[in-house]
Amino acid sequence: MAASNDLVLLTGATGFLGFKVLVALLKAGYHVRIAVRSESKLQKVFATPFLKTLQPTQEQFSWIVVPDLSVEGAYDEAAKGVKYIIHTASPIPTFGGSEAPDQSQYEEYFIKPAVAGAVGMLKSAAKVGTVKRVVITSSVVANVPFKYFMGETDGHVFTGDDRIPTAKGPYRFEFEAYSASKAAALNETEAYMKKEQPGFDLISILPGWIFGRDELITNVKDLTVGSTNSVLVGLLLGSNNEMGYNGSSVLGDDAAKVHVLALSPQVNGNQAFITSLDMEWESATAVVKQNFAGAVADGYLSTKGKQPTIDIHIDSSKTEETFNLKFAPYETQVKEVASQYLELLG
Repeated sequence: MAASNDLVLLTGATGFLGFKVLVALLKAGYHVRIAVRSESKLQKVFATPFLKTLQPTQEQFSWIVVPDLSVEGAYDEAAKGVKYIIHTASPIPTFGGSEAPDQSQYEEYFIKPAVAGAVGMLKSAAKVGTVKRVVITSSVVANVPFKYFMGETDGHVFTGDDRIPTAKGPYRFEFEAYSASKAAALNETEAYMKKEQPGFDLISILPGWIFGRDELITNVKDLTVGSTNSVLVGLLLGSNNEMGYNGSSVLGDDAAKVHVLALSPQVNGNQAFITSLDMEWESATAVVKQNFAGAVADGYLSTKGKQPTIDIHIDSSKTEETFNLKFAPYETQVKEVASQYLELLG
């Protein structure tokens, strides 16, 4: 259990993973200060069943507005007095959302804010002098060469210790730019720590696809467009995609749990943890057949979806051993997403 005065600064709490981290922190007894870009974004957090039930005090849960995470010193005020920082905020692919950048904007949309936000957070932590550890959400795309995601695999098993050079543009599509942004942020933060040797350490968390129930979503449209869950929902609704996707995923609650457990002083700092299990996308069909036969018969879910899996292997055994946990399988992830979709249909 966290000490009563352990204050954590959390970014990204208005997003899928970040909100799950917020819940896990509060349940663990931490006091949490969230950094948001605007107060309007707080409303969907306050409206969740968890926050309504918990009704945390101002000491347990507070917030600060940081309009632009990429400017110099953006987190200086937010980091004052905190012991730990969990930085989940970073640009992600739009997954068909309405604000998709065009190719000429990829550098500004993905690369610069990802690096500036992560390195800027470390600089702010160094300035305030109270921080003991920073945990940053990275991704398996940060340490797996991009050619693997295009199908050029060779059987290599990736661990949290693998590193790749930062890819330079121009980038052909969103996912390539996103991958480059994650690699750049991981490389630049580790370079900063090595050069500056601040009075705190760094842990990077590298999940694959993150699936599961999203408390922030209250309508079908938001579940089917613009999120990682939307890709899985598409498969469950019968979409046919010919492009292969990497087969590495984690339940959202498990990803959040690792972020919080990483704050423990019993875990050595300055290392990275793969946070996913290998999976086959189309095995979701069997899960739907077994658990949602009625919804399939009524036409709400489909078993005819196609989504090839790229054979990329990762090893998360160090993560499970270090944090004494077993990641929930892909089947659990599929069941959570399908259940929420059906509930939202009403």
